[in-house]
Amino acid sequence: MKKTLIIAILALFPLTSLAFFPENLKYSSSGPAVIELQEFLTSHSYYTGPITGYFYSLTLAGVKVYQAANGLPTTGYFGPMSRAKAQIIIESETASSTEQEIVETGTTTAPVVAPLETPSTAPVYNPPQPQTFGATIPVMPIDKSEIVVVQSKGNVSSDFPHGQIIFTVTVTDTEGKPNASTVDSVGNLDKTVSVTMTVPDTFNDKNLNDTRITNPFGQAVFGYIPKTTGTKDIIFTSGNLTKQITINVE
Repeated sequence: MKKTLIIAILALFPLTSLAFFPENLKYSSSGPAVIELQEFLTSHSYYTGPITGYFYSLTLAGVKVYQAANGLPTTGYFGPMSRAKAQIIIESETASSTEQEIVETGTTTAPVVAPLETPSTAPVYNPPQPQTFGATIPVMPIDKSEIVVVQSKGNVSSDFPHGQIIFTVTVTDTEGKPNASTVDSVGNLDKTVSVTMTVPDTFNDKNLNDTRITNPFGQAVFGYIPKTTGTKDIIFTSGNLTKQITINVE
């Protein structure tokens, strides 16, 4: 039924007879025709934005509301079907206004119909200064790569009077997923993600510079055996990522 109605509309109002909307309009169109479209949408409460002469996001939304309200495909493209329906609405309103004029005054004046413009007679449109209104702002992806360090303390013994400190280091990629080293089908490393732990060069400390590769969970485990007390800055690096933590050895 809807398809038959659309065909009937197009048959009654072909492209060359649409006096009010003589051209197809779409996103990024500009000029007097867009102003006319915005005024039409505004007068019928389909559009609440400013009259700019630029067809961007607000005008696109207004066209879709108009199309949905009138049983048209909600494409946002103001083409032959949408223009024909708008022509019917305007002519219906003009006829209704004329009938009311006759009722109230007993006379009528012929409605003024805008003539079609040809390329040779169409006025040159000088648009105002470009506006950023309705421009699409690209969304930049969020880099979720990071190094996360979890610290735990091992047993204290005569060999380790200050205990052994265990660092479980997790590395994530830009999507926040574990950045794991992988192996191929024969067990050789296919992708290597390394993590380096750097400990301050304190007298007799061990593991001053230790490098490990991550497991399938994106983790590398380090053991640090401090031989001296005091505050120490431990630095972990992986690629361009760096994480520094401060510990206090008693």
